[in-house]
Amino acid sequence: MLPDINMPNLLFTQTSPRDLRLNSAEWTNFLTRPDLTNSARQLWTFLRNSQRKMPYVYYSVPTIARHLGLSVRTVQRACRDLEMAGLLIIKSRQDPRHHDPTSNLYFPRFVWYSASPQSPSVSPPLPSACHHPERLDTPEIRPTQDVADSARGAIKIQGQAVRKIELPSPPRLLAMGIENPEAVVSLFRLGNFVPPSRLDRWLSQYGEGRVALVISWALSAPRGTIESVGAWVQKGLAEQWTEKNAWVIAAEKALRAEEREKEQHRRTEQDVCERQRIAQDRQAFEEKWARLHPHLESAVGRQLWDRVKERLRTEDRWDGVMLERFATDKNPRVQRLLVEEFERSIRDVPKTAAS
Repeated sequence: MLPDINMPNLLFTQTSPRDLRLNSAEWTNFLTRPDLTNSARQLWTFLRNSQRKMPYVYYSVPTIARHLGLSVRTVQRACRDLEMAGLLIIKSRQDPRHHDPTSNLYFPRFVWYSASPQSPSVSPPLPSACHHPERLDTPEIRPTQDVADSARGAIKIQGQAVRKIELPSPPRLLAMGIENPEAVVSLFRLGNFVPPSRLDRWLSQYGEGRVALVISWALSAPRGTIESVGAWVQKGLAEQWTEKNAWVIAAEKALRAEEREKEQHRRTEQDVCERQRIAQDRQAFEEKWARLHPHLESAVGRQLWDRVKERLRTEDRWDGVMLERFATDKNPRVQRLLVEEFERSIRDVPKTAAS
């Protein structure tokens, strides 16, 4: 369903799918915000994934609550928290034919959170720290006590809080995946990459440590390397990948993409060369035809006409009627044969003189 025509352009410009492709530092900043609860984070990630696939679908609050396994009041509080944080824009359905007042359009957006008024452009995040923290020369950044306390929250599985976790400090969130598998699994759960039931089945079948290890590989992979994170993790668990095997697969995929690009470039160059060759042949033929056309009424021209008509009878199976109607100097086929016979007669002149 399309939105109203008078919708502000702000809803489109600030909520495009490209703007919602967060890197690891932005995900870390979002997950450690002290002003958001786990329910608000879960709601935002659900709306983010939905907006990328179906941006103009109306959702009611009870529908969202049933999908996330939360209560209606919890979803309403989460919407209010996200609106106050500037992470969500809600447009109510104003059509009087629809009687559900909670059916709205939701436009999630990302806003960088900082406790100080400094902007992220002044103090940039650490985009590569999550992948290679050992390369950083700066000391490790630890959250304050209030941030750490607010980052703790209950994980909900099928609507029930089962345990509490503590998220690590932002620059070492993915690096501590092996030491703290709960943080990696919770990050994967909040991302809504797979249904919660499938993730619970992985945990019971392969163990939390193994699942967290494969998830850490998927989350730290370069952007564009993995098309479907859930399918990639499922295959890695089923085939018992090691870290080397996992990155070999990613490298082979990158190599195939590079080979496809080279093949496409080669074909493009070949097509350009072929078009240039055809244009040159056409230009050379037009020059030859321009020199030959004034001499078609001479004795040499009449000999060329006789040879061309004979070739049309034998090669193209033209009868007398077709020769009478189509054997003219306006026919491209006839023009081509006249030029060929003229060049052949020129080549035969030295042979005749030598004999």
